[in-house]
Amino acid sequence: MKKWLFGFLLMFFFACISNTNEEVIYYKEKQFSFSHLRDGTYNLSDKWIKKSENILMLHETFKKIGYKKLLTDFDSSQTLFYGLSSFYLDINKSFKTLVDSLELTYSNYEAAPKYYKEFWRRRVVEKNEAAVYRVLKEVKLEMLENEQLKFDETRVNDTLYNLLSYEVPKRKLSESERQIFLNYLKDIGLHQSIENVITGENDHFDSSKLAHSSYEILEKLTVVNANSTASITWFEDNTK
Repeated sequence: MKKWLFGFLLMFFFACISNTNEEVIYYKEKQFSFSHLRDGTYNLSDKWIKKSENILMLHETFKKIGYKKLLTDFDSSQTLFYGLSSFYLDINKSFKTLVDSLELTYSNYEAAPKYYKEFWRRRVVEKNEAAVYRVLKEVKLEMLENEQLKFDETRVNDTLYNLLSYEVPKRKLSESERQIFLNYLKDIGLHQSIENVITGENDHFDSSKLAHSSYEILEKLTVVNANSTASITWFEDNTK
């Protein structure tokens, strides 16, 4: 707490005496097909996430990492109500009850209770019912039955996998890992993310542990004007 307060006072002091006209520098940030999912919101008009090939790409990538590593706070008996911004599940049931019911009603959903009938009808209209059923079955196998799932390497998105592998499981990166990580972000075009990581503006990474040489990478990043900034930054400024 004392360190936090001292840091705040230093920040406040230097902010007060700095040049208020200091120019803010923006860096390019490549947008991938999955970038819009990063903030956890769900837009009902999002057609990308409803395509079977995208559902299976995400699923196989998550399988390669491991759902148990991704869902560390998972409780199968807990009522599913996730306040993910504007999106939440519209049924008051536990994960186990919900998945079991969806699995049982899939083959004859027209005879199922209203919620499940409407759920599968929507999936049929979107033409992704088989993909959704497969995901539900396999997530259940890993999360509830502790089965080790084999993943389809041909469907894994390497970029998404690599990005998540630096975050999951949450850990302190070694100095060599940090350098590899920063160079990887540069190579794939996530330059604003690099700036946020190096300057400590993303609380997942400890910028104080970065070697001094890490800061040299800032000189190699592509600067853009404010109007060209990306809508989604993968490693966002989340400390303010």
